[in-house]
Amino acid sequence: MRHTAQVDYTKGSPQNPMSDQEIVAKFRASAEGVVSKKRQDEIIAVSWAFDEIDDFGGIYAFTGARV
Repeated sequence: MRHTAQVDYTKGSPQNPMSDQEIVAKFRASAEGVVSKKRQDEIIAVSWAFDEIDDFGGIYAFTGARV
């Protein structure tokens, strides 16, 4: 038996946002095998602190991005 349902707003849309736990799980699933668990933890911690950052120069250095 096959069940179907209509979803008006996809998960992650503004009308149906993902929880913090779902965001972290999605990131970890994407980063697995590419980034160590320790580095994932660091990236998550920095990401949750974005609203407290005054100078994004440190973020560029953290990620290795070139500006």
